Amino acid sequence: MEGVTGRRIALLVATSEHIDPTLREPRVLSGDGRRLRDLLLDPEVGGFDEVVLVANESKSGIEREAERLLRGCTPEDTVLVHMTGRGFMNHYSHLFFATVSTDVTLPYSTAVPSLVLWHLLFQSQAGVKVLLLDCAIHFPMNIDDYFGDSAYTFSATNQLTATLVRGLETGAADTDGDGQISVNDVAEYLGRELTGGWSARAGQFDVNTPIAKARGGAPVPVLIDYTEGTGKPDLATVLGLSSATEFDPRQAWRRRPENERFRAPVGIDGDGRKVELDLKMGPMDGMGPHGLVVGAAGSGKSELLRTVVLAMAATHATDAVNFVFVDCGSGGTFQGMETMPQVSATVTGLGDDQWQIRRLQDALAGEADRRQQLLRNAGSFRTFWDYERARENGADLDPLPALLIVIDEFAALLAARPAFRDLLITLGRVGGSLGIHLLLAGEEFDQDVVKALDARLTYRIGLRTATAEQSTAVIGVPDAAELPEEPGAAYLKTDKALVRFNTVPVSVPVDTSPQAASVLDVLVSAMAGQAPSAYAVWLPPMDSSYPLDMLLAPLDSVPERGLAPTNSPWIGGLQTPVGLIDKPYEQRRDQLWTDFAGPAGHGAVVGAPGAGKSALLRTLVLSMALTHTPLEAQFHCVDLGGGTLAPLGDLPHVGAVVSAADKELAQRVVRELTSLVADRERRFREQAIDSMAVFRERKRDKRVSNDQLGDVFLVVDGWKAFGQQFPELEAQVLTLFANGLAYGVHVIVSAQRWADIPPATKDLIGTRFELRLADPAETDTHAQNAADVPTDRPGAGLTRDSLHFRAGLPRIDGSMQAEDVDAGLRDALDKIRQHWHGQTPPLVRAERYVGVSRRYPIGAHATSKQPVFVDFDADPHLLVYGDSESGKTNVLRSIVRAVTQHSTDKEALFMLVDYRRSMLGFIDGSHLLAYAISPMQLDQNMPDVVTSLRKRLPGGDVTPEQLRNRSWWTGPELYLIVDDYDLLARNGETPLSPLRDLLPYGRDVGLHLILARRRVPGQPRLFDPVIEQLERLDTPAVLLGANEDESDPKVLPPPNAVLSGKSGRQPIEVTWINPDQANP
Repeated sequence: MEGVTGRRIALLVATSEHIDPTLREPRVLSGDGRRLRDLLLDPEVGGFDEVVLVANESKSGIEREAERLLRGCTPEDTVLVHMTGRGFMNHYSHLFFATVSTDVTLPYSTAVPSLVLWHLLFQSQAGVKVLLLDCAIHFPMNIDDYFGDSAYTFSATNQLTATLVRGLETGAADTDGDGQISVNDVAEYLGRELTGGWSARAGQFDVNTPIAKARGGAPVPVLIDYTEGTGKPDLATVLGLSSATEFDPRQAWRRRPENERFRAPVGIDGDGRKVELDLKMGPMDGMGPHGLVVGAAGSGKSELLRTVVLAMAATHATDAVNFVFVDCGSGGTFQGMETMPQVSATVTGLGDDQWQIRRLQDALAGEADRRQQLLRNAGSFRTFWDYERARENGADLDPLPALLIVIDEFAALLAARPAFRDLLITLGRVGGSLGIHLLLAGEEFDQDVVKALDARLTYRIGLRTATAEQSTAVIGVPDAAELPEEPGAAYLKTDKALVRFNTVPVSVPVDTSPQAASVLDVLVSAMAGQAPSAYAVWLPPMDSSYPLDMLLAPLDSVPERGLAPTNSPWIGGLQTPVGLIDKPYEQRRDQLWTDFAGPAGHGAVVGAPGAGKSALLRTLVLSMALTHTPLEAQFHCVDLGGGTLAPLGDLPHVGAVVSAADKELAQRVVRELTSLVADRERRFREQAIDSMAVFRERKRDKRVSNDQLGDVFLVVDGWKAFGQQFPELEAQVLTLFANGLAYGVHVIVSAQRWADIPPATKDLIGTRFELRLADPAETDTHAQNAADVPTDRPGAGLTRDSLHFRAGLPRIDGSMQAEDVDAGLRDALDKIRQHWHGQTPPLVRAERYVGVSRRYPIGAHATSKQPVFVDFDADPHLLVYGDSESGKTNVLRSIVRAVTQHSTDKEALFMLVDYRRSMLGFIDGSHLLAYAISPMQLDQNMPDVVTSLRKRLPGGDVTPEQLRNRSWWTGPELYLIVDDYDLLARNGETPLSPLRDLLPYGRDVGLHLILARRRVPGQPRLFDPVIEQLERLDTPAVLLGANEDESDPKVLPPPNAVLSGKSGRQPIEVTWINPDQANP
């Protein structure tokens, strides 16, 4: 402006609301303050650089803004301070300006003293200072007494603001007609227009200083050109920006007066005026907290929602407004807006995912409860606004932003989960008092919800609707059905008016260049990093499992503990994390802990096939190994779930990993645990130990010397299979369930159904992990919650409190990938083993019994194609019958191959009798004890063999325990394999006759006789003492070329056969072994 070199700054203070009932309220229209602000900012009128409107603020809010503006002025600046409201004096004739929270009995602490304003004006360095006082005061006031020469002061008892606005709009305030409105012009104009209660004081300032430019004609409101074709205004335009690139969030997010909060422009009416949404309550001149948006496909509904959100975000900082986006449609409505700092949650892709919808329902209900608790705990505030006003008055309270929840296609959400309707109705009822606002949108809408919320959906926007009936249901008239096809045309209905407007877009480019970004992208980018992130109302779903190193404290080598979490007080206390619990209602996640130290010392993992049972067991054992030393916790594993527990055998904490074929090892493990319980029961009694807690304490203090074990865990992956595979051990393990816990023996099992676990045993299991069930009705918790467990997330399940959890991954390399978890597990096992330099506990270990399970595959079932085994533990010997070229030798090769692959030469040796030399060179290595190709060689070897075996027979000094575990001798098993046994028998005599008396003791002495001979169906048997003994022992037989039905003499071609034994007969196909491929 001509003659002005410095900045032009204005502070407009307007107070029309008072909580003190003794203050009369000749109310000032808030519109006058806004009109004055717009005129001063208009470059064609006032051209001011900064105008701050402070409406219905507290004492501290007004004084803070006044001090901020006035202290920052330089001698070149012009500053205008405008006060509109109520003035009053106390008994000492001190002048005060009332604020929204003024108590007339406490004027100094609740009102703005004129002395404060005088000091601020007097101390300001501004070259020109203009003070406008539009005060409803009913007594004569000499402005010299209060402001002296501090400013050019105008004072009036009413109508000053409205008169000044009119003079600036029409140009009538330019009294000298020079085209500029100076201070003197304002004085003359106000003196002419106002009647009574008016005064002015020029002070020491140049009265010719210009305030505004003059313009003639009728009153001119601030309008925005909205014409068809190009150049349509966008959101940046209605925000007062020439381009979105000029957006400065630090200026735009300045704290707003109460009457301007939660207001934002969303469109332009037919006259070019801005159309704003005002989400404040009705008594605060707002439109109300909740609204409805309905529009048919292509009507511009999504763009309108983006405009509403972006306009609110561009004018309110994180501490003022937060957003929750819920897109139940395409998922693209709020795309690109998720990074705004005000966004508390973005929820998309819900579909009919009951788990996710339930999480959202819990999160929003939890937010309402959180706000109620916060208001109550902060001082029993009744409403959100009471809390905000207390903050403005200086109360030490954290910000509580308003929360706008925008749900696009909310009808689809309710169709997927009708129970969500109750939450919306509840939020509609209490949300306004909690600062929670609902904006429900959709092409269709749920009539029941709209009816239930009818009184609370106080503003409604109807874009083009599909039918007139739908328009009437939304805005009360059918007009929305007749809106043009062009997106963005809409009606806004409030309790005061029905306004036709056009949405200002945000998805349009900022300029005409081909690579121009959209207004939305530019504004969102400008907001990035300019404010702290909003409080997270919603945590994203746990689509991936966390590795154990993310659940534990940082891992490092700890003296005497090996690789372990550092600075963790619960180390060694039988507590360990195995996953995360999702708590959407509390808006957080907690670690999923196990605690085996007390009554929850036994555990169970139950879930459908593929739900992640074995993986959770691996995570549990690995987590325990990281938080406990091998002397504190030991494990035996029975792996009946597909071999996934086998790698755990590398841990120094783990004794045996028993497979389905390891019957003897399983027996030894159970015997060890049973003996441990009995031994500790006796020792506890003798040493006055009354609990495991006392025992553990004494162990830590090294006051227990005769027990080298800690808490011992038996982990059974596949409880039902365990009972089928080891029926003789099931009752013993059930006894461990009943008696073991008191003596530090824990049992953890997995099962597909809770019904697989006996009810009495289930009652003893305190640690329960329920994964996804095949039938949710069989849940141990709540059927609906069980049904909500996702089917595509292994490791997802429910706690006993019906909270969803996700098991962690058994790895410690920071990776959340499940695809290569086996490699991650091996890496973790290697690190634990490398960092442990202490002792290992004296456990039954699998490596001591490699090959001890003598159950070997020889082929497959002829129909089911499942593997078929011969079990030399159950039956130490085997007969093979078949005609010439039927495959007898191939059966022998299969057995040799299986034994050598599973046993070392310290565990198994072969003596091969092969007169036809059909297996010559097949056993080429240390497994071969002797190879007899003639009667002479056989006669030379037999005496030594018989002598060695007789030495293994138990003597009178062998104890029952030694008999049970066969520990009175050591050495390899002897497999005596005879091909073409017919060639050995001579007139009823055989070189193997010396073995006849040893055959019944095959298990005790480690002898396994495997004979192959000819047998033609129907041929009478010749007497043979060895064959007779073997058949008396019910030795299994492989019948080559025979039918399953022995009465049918039909001969089958090789390799078809029948395996006949104590459990019946089954048709098999014998594995073919290449005779030219030597066995190591």
